[in-house]
Amino acid sequence: MKRLFTLLASLVMTMALVGSFSSNVYASQQLPNNSNQKVVILTFDDGYKSQYSNAKPTLDKYGFKATFYIVCNYVGNGDNRMTWEEIKSLRQEGHDIASHTMNHDDLSKLPPQTVEYEVAQSKQCLFDQGINPKSFAYPFNGGSDDPTVLNIVASHYDLARTATGPLTFLSCGDDSECTTNKYSIMGWSHDSEKKNNAYNDQQMLDRFVQVVNSQNEYNTNGVNAVPILIWHKIDNTNEEYSTSMDLFEAEMKYLYDNGFTVLTMADLVYDEGSTYLKISDGNDNVPIPATERDFAAKINDVDEDSIPDNARSKEEAESGISTEEF
Repeated sequence: MKRLFTLLASLVMTMALVGSFSSNVYASQQLPNNSNQKVVILTFDDGYKSQYSNAKPTLDKYGFKATFYIVCNYVGNGDNRMTWEEIKSLRQEGHDIASHTMNHDDLSKLPPQTVEYEVAQSKQCLFDQGINPKSFAYPFNGGSDDPTVLNIVASHYDLARTATGPLTFLSCGDDSECTTNKYSIMGWSHDSEKKNNAYNDQQMLDRFVQVVNSQNEYNTNGVNAVPILIWHKIDNTNEEYSTSMDLFEAEMKYLYDNGFTVLTMADLVYDEGSTYLKISDGNDNVPIPATERDFAAKINDVDEDSIPDNARSKEEAESGISTEEF
């Protein structure tokens, strides 16, 4: 009996350990099988405590999940940053936890060996906390157009996000100028745009509505474009890169009231066989049927010859969005 108890305890511990190092794929909402869909991905950068204390209750209210990009050496740094307990609590509640380097340095200004440390060690740092990060975000967008940095990131993560434009295009169609890859997925810096345009809350809400609906013209036959939204601080300090609590509440209410499907970065998967990026069906090991590839993005592999000098699509260049990200 004692031996049986020991075996059962060992089995339970093994299952728990395997679960803690899972791939972090959470389908926040199941995509319905119809067209004209509105989808957004919510992300938060830098691990500010207000993301836990102020943003999370609003996300909970509407049943939304988000990706939180963590700078490892910021964790528990005074009252301004989340603790590991809070980060792991987010993880346990179904949010996606991902990497934003060790020290939030601009990777374009670092030698390759330091880039390797910032990129690889930040993954190990999260792994040591029982979190297996799927994606990476570039501080200040630094290195997102540098083949050396891209290849280092590619050796450690499935996907990587920038902050360079309002839409991630999931299908280039016949536009030969539309180029991207799975390690420079575009995101929209909500706070950068608010700061650069000196928007008040009403003006920012109007711009938010415009951005999240900008996918409509591309999604008339399935999901072909998705806004990936980026916030930093959620509080009433009126500091740079801060979104007021009332504004954030109004933005989440707009998504809820208008039937948006809210996902995380972990809901994006890459099929090495077809070289398509797509929204996860909940089982990454099963190929998505051809009929479901309306959700696909044709992505180029990281290759020095295939990366344009500025790594910007035509839509990104025309957007006028600042590449500044803090």
